[in-house]
Parts: sequence; structure tokens; C-alpha cells
Amino acid sequence: MPWHPLQLMRIIFVVLVCVLVVVGMRRIVVLGLVGSSIVAAAQQELPRFRSGVDVVQFTVTVLDKERRPVTGLTATDFDVLVDGKPRPLAAFAAVTLPDDRPVVAAPVPFVAPDVQTNRLPPEGRLVVIVMDRSIKDGEPMRAARAIANAAIDRLGPVDVAGVVYTASALRMYSQGLTTDRARLRAAVSQTTVGAVEEPPPPPSLAAFVESRGAPPKPQAQSRVQLASEELSGACKCGLCVPDTLTALAKTLSGGMARQKSILFVGSDIALTSRDPTSYCAAYIYPARDRLSRALDEANITFHVVDPRGLEALGDTAELEAPIGHIDMGTDILRKMILEILPDYTGGRAVTNSNKPAAAIGPIFDESRSYYVLAVGRDPAVAGVEDRHQIKIAVKRSDATVRARRVYFAADPKADRKPAPSAAAAALGELLPRADFSLQMNLVPQFAQDGSAEVRVLLGVESAVAGKLDVLIGTFDRTFKAAGPPVKQRLDVPASAVAGTAAFQWTSVIKPPPGDYEVRAAVATADGTRAASVIGYTDVPDVQKEGLVLSGIVVKSAGVPTLRRAFAAGATIALTFQVARAKSNVSRVTVHCVLSDELGQAVTSAEVPSERASATGVDEHEVTVRMPPAAGRYVARIETNDGRRSVRREVPFTVR
Repeated sequence: MPWHPLQLMRIIFVVLVCVLVVVGMRRIVVLGLVGSSIVAAAQQELPRFRSGVDVVQFTVTVLDKERRPVTGLTATDFDVLVDGKPRPLAAFAAVTLPDDRPVVAAPVPFVAPDVQTNRLPPEGRLVVIVMDRSIKDGEPMRAARAIANAAIDRLGPVDVAGVVYTASALRMYSQGLTTDRARLRAAVSQTTVGAVEEPPPPPSLAAFVESRGAPPKPQAQSRVQLASEELSGACKCGLCVPDTLTALAKTLSGGMARQKSILFVGSDIALTSRDPTSYCAAYIYPARDRLSRALDEANITFHVVDPRGLEALGDTAELEAPIGHIDMGTDILRKMILEILPDYTGGRAVTNSNKPAAAIGPIFDESRSYYVLAVGRDPAVAGVEDRHQIKIAVKRSDATVRARRVYFAADPKADRKPAPSAAAAALGELLPRADFSLQMNLVPQFAQDGSAEVRVLLGVESAVAGKLDVLIGTFDRTFKAAGPPVKQRLDVPASAVAGTAAFQWTSVIKPPPGDYEVRAAVATADGTRAASVIGYTDVPDVQKEGLVLSGIVVKSAGVPTLRRAFAAGATIALTFQVARAKSNVSRVTVHCVLSDELGQAVTSAEVPSERASATGVDEHEVTVRMPPAAGRYVARIETNDGRRSVRREVPFTVR
């Protein structure tokens, strides 16, 4: 069948744009691909990778012809060339993660532990789901949520993930790195505002004359303005997105034995301009260079999944620009732009798919097994290019290695200013530091005057006695500090921890109502050892919500405890508060239910509730006896005033 002239034009322009994009991206093409990560167990223990100027680290994925991970390789199976010369490995580790394939959901929804710990395995995935401002309302929005939730479902037991929004109006819904899937899903569900569609084109003069001046009939629009052409609003030239991604990549920099990736859910990124001579082009290309370098330095694999689905070539695919401009249609150009960073970093680009969420499985399958390699880093030399080419190969003809192919020389002048103390340094680290065990329980509650506060219960292992420096920082959902950190100096006598597994103490912070990330860091007075822990909490607004429930304090022998594992038949107490707005005079009911992991109630009781104080805050304490059978259980406190129902849950284990 002969080609239609329009089809031939499209093919010609696709080839032309490919050439122009390659020329425009020549720097990135030279930089090469950055690896995904995959391979498996050869070392008995993972090396502890620290960020610094002496070594550069790579996560490497090795795939067979069916794109399945190749496992069982050792350091001797790898050849590493830096600028064409062999370079010995400074460190090597092979990682195979636990099976993360989705399983049949349990009858009881997952209840995240209410006690956070810093005992996080060094290996695993670190995934940041980026919900972009280019997601359109309607079906693309639903598809975007499905993509993000599919990724959350595939997180393994040692993986950590976060959610970041690029739209300024939605950044308050971002979620920091956590293992709590419920918090991740809640963050994803906040996607409520889609991209603004392009206005309909003005009618032609002939159409206007034919209509005799009548207003044109409304036409359904399916186009969204290219980010690189946005000249108004809060994201001129679309630069807010690459700038956000650059800042995110810098946050994720530093050596670690985790496979780091960004999952970009969206339909456009301002990485190239339709017109290289335009106003926006002068800003877009430098921003792209900064982003590509940040991805390189952080060793991040970038994946893109477009939620728009398969679209027929229509008006949006027509030639719209004069010859000399990079344009063969908005949709085709947008697709090519979306493939730039995945091609550069060794990730995947999923576009024009009616089932984009189905691509999440293969992405996670490839990263279930990976290798971590490190080589000596070259020092920076004045007047010499700081970019070094690296080639990683394995001695297997049927294997494909996916790894970054560039790194940058160490620049001593770029070193960050050292933290003022060991505790401050630990507080600022991306993931919890674990020189010793540290636990934290966050309980939102109410002071005697009715104001909200958060009770912070911290515990260190008993061997860490003596003088301790403590910092507790509070950050909002946009990752900004909500006031100065709480500073403490504890003088822990040896008698305070004699015969106990841990030393515990309570602090109080008073942020305004909202959702917060709380970081606590503890360091020995001499600064030789430090630990940090990260948790999340919500501070309720009683007057706005009408009825709220505080967190639950668990007591053993009358004392608050971080323990959540008890012997069969042991007795504990649950302390909590019910707060009502002054205008709420409805009768309030309070129930306490203890359920097993199948969702069956073991015990259930109504808690007497009366309006006990002028502030509207009622104090309650319930005694709970642990069941005789070993297993996992959930204690649930629920309150209801006939209009609103609120509950809190605490998981337990019976030995």
C-alpha cells in the first residue's frame, strides 16, 4: 500500500528532529548512560559506603537477553575502564533483595509501626515518586495514581520511598522517605489539580464569515501546553520542574549501597525547546545541564511513565512551526523529550500505553538484584575537564551492563561546610544513622490549656550511658524547618540503665496543626558516635475538625514504653485523649478493640466518656491483657460523635 504524503512528511520530520535533538544533546550523549542496577549475592557483608572525595560509587545492573537480572557475579567478573585505562575496584558488593512481588492482601490492612527505629538495612531500593504538574485531569489523573500505587505495592520490606509534587500548589502534600506505605498512598491520593489545557485556537477568517459573527461552537481540547513554552504563571518556561528535579537529585547524593531511582509520572519536562532561538531556550539548556550533572553525581536512574495513554495522531501531530524549528507535532516532540533522561540514565520511558501501570512490574523486577562498585576518584585539576568517562563490562557475552558512564572529579572547594556537631551532622543525613540503636515514638496530644503538642519518646541502648547531645528537628511537608530544633544535653547515670535494655526519656515539641516529619539525633558527648531516627506525625486542629483523637501512649508497669512485643497474658495500659471543639456538644462514644491479624476481634469494650474539662479534652486509660496465643495484633481506639468518626491504631506482637 503506498504511503500517504502526510505519513511521509511525518517520517521525514521525525528523522530531522532526531538529528537535531542528538546534536542539541551531544553533551548528554557523550556523557552516556547511567545504570539501573542488578545482580546478586557474592559478598558476605556489604561495605559501608560513605560519601566523600576519595571514591566514586556505581550501582550496576546486569541483564540477560530477556532483561532478567544476572546474579552470582563476583568482583573478578567486572572490568572497569576510566578514560580508557583499567581501574581496580576499591569496593564491591552484590545485592539480591527479598521477593517484592505483590501478594494477596491480608484481611487486615497494614498498620505501620508507631515506634520508629534506625535499624534500616544498608541495601534496598530508594525510590522517589515524582507526581508532575503536567498530569491532566480525568483519566490521566486516575492513571497517574494507579502508576504510583503500583510502585508502592512493589516496594520490598527493605525499600524506602517518598513522594514529591512539582506543582507549587501541591508541594504541601509531598511525603519524605519512609517505609510506611499508608503514608505514601495518602500522599499520592492528594493529586487533585491537573494541568491546564491549551485554549482553543481562534477561528479562521473564513469560518468567522461563514458563521455570520455567531460565537464558535465549543470544541473538546486534548492538548496541554508544552512546558518549555509556558511564559506566565509560577513556572515560566517550565523551569520549575528541572530545577525541582535537580534539587531532589542533590538531596539524594552521597554514597550508599541502595539502588536509587526517580519515577517521574507526567507528560512533559522542559528539557529542550521547539525553537532554539526562543526566550526560554536560553534558560532551558543550562537547567538541563545542571540536572544531568546532578543525576550523575547522585547515581540515580530516571524512569518516566506517561499517564496520558495511547493517543491517535490528530491535530496535535501536525506540523505547526516554520522550517528550522524542532517540531513535527507537539505530541511527538513531547514523547521524545520524555525519553531523554531515561536514555541518559539507563532507565525506562513508558509512553503511548493504555496500561502504563503495567510497566512498573518490569522496572522493579530489573532492580531486585544489583551490584555496587566503587573506584578511586580523580582529584580536580585547574583548567582540566572534571568529567571522566567510565566503562563497566562483564565477562559474559550474553549480558548487558547498565551503569553510568561518567563521573566528576572531586573538587575540595565544593565540600560542604562541616556540621557544628556530631548530632547536627546525623540530623542532616538522608537516611537514619545507626552507630547505635535509637528508637522514637511520636504521640500528638493536648496540653492542659487545650493546645496541641507532640510528645516525643526516645530510647537508646543501655550501653550508650553518660553524656548525650540530643537534637529534635521538625519539618513540614515541603521539607522546611518548622522552627529551630530542640536541643538537650542528657547526663545519663549508669544506675539509670542498670538491668534494662534501653534508656528512655520524653521531650515535647509544639508545632502548629499540620503534618510533620520529625527527626531526632543523639550523639555521645565526645562526638565519636551518633544515631538518628525519622518519623512522621499529624498535629490535629480541634476547632477545625470538631472531634479529634490524640495518639496512644503504651504503658508497661505504669511507665510509658517503646516496647511493642509482650508475653502472652501480659497486661499493658493504653493512654489517650479525646478532644472536642467548644461548639461540639454531641454525645461522644469511645471504643477499644483488640483484633488479630485476620481482623477478628479478640476483645472489645466501650470506654466511659464524659466531658470532663472546660478545654474539651478528656483523658482516658484502658487496661488491655495480651491474648494467650502468639501472633500479631492491633489495638484500635475509635471515637464517634454521630457526625465524625476518628480512630488510632497500635500494632503489637505476642511472643
